[in-house]
Amino acid sequence: MKMNIPNLVYMSVMLTCVLLFVNACTRTPVVIESPKVSGNLKVSKPSQVLPVKPPPKDRCSEYIPDIRAAAIKYLGLGYPYWYNIGVAMTESSCRADRTSFDGGIGLFQLTPSTGVVKEVSKYIPVNPYNTESNIHAHAYYIHRIISVHFKQGDMTLRGRKFNPKTHVETCGLRLADVYGHYNSGSWRFAEAAIGPTIACSNNDMAARCVRDGTCVGKQYLSFCEISYTYPIKVWNYTKPYKMITDGAWLYWYAEGDKVLTVKFTKKPCP
Repeated sequence: MKMNIPNLVYMSVMLTCVLLFVNACTRTPVVIESPKVSGNLKVSKPSQVLPVKPPPKDRCSEYIPDIRAAAIKYLGLGYPYWYNIGVAMTESSCRADRTSFDGGIGLFQLTPSTGVVKEVSKYIPVNPYNTESNIHAHAYYIHRIISVHFKQGDMTLRGRKFNPKTHVETCGLRLADVYGHYNSGSWRFAEAAIGPTIACSNNDMAARCVRDGTCVGKQYLSFCEISYTYPIKVWNYTKPYKMITDGAWLYWYAEGDKVLTVKFTKKPCP
């Protein structure tokens, strides 16, 4: 078939683009097309490059490629996967062989007895003891939080009425709430709804916290303190691994939320 010059030029340009794309992606595994995160949030805005610094060589280093690949697969190319590394540090200090006192297993401390493993197992195979499976289960659950949990309507938690969808519409989709939800479920939304208006900031929600705590040995653990320091820990642990900006994704509702200003009472343990 005879081809004219413009067509040849067009094909040459397209071939070059494909080769450049393949070359750029050779450092990561081949990725299956990710599920689309539904909602009005636009995540296609290009991220801005920060001053280049190599990620630290530590326990997390060997897991970064898999954490990144799982985030791309389930959350999309534009998702700031480095926060998932921060979660691994918060949960287990990037120790794949860690099992906690409450039954949490592996990098992301998946607990078979909780709803996380049960929910994710409906869609993908989950073996908390297998590191790759542990990583994928966490990324998939973050996808479920954003695309399903945060779009639910009226709910009740221990007699307290709240509406996740209304909360997100009022306060915006914040990654602090996403990772807070990973840690403590719907409690943050339930407590945010206490009062005449919805509390959006981490500190304002913490001020409304009604949960108690538990004793582990002689140490008292406040559920409120654990819940509202969790996104702060993820934020801080993420810093060494953050190579570019978050693009269209927002982490905090208020800059002051980077430090917890609310103090919780510690009870004596027998």
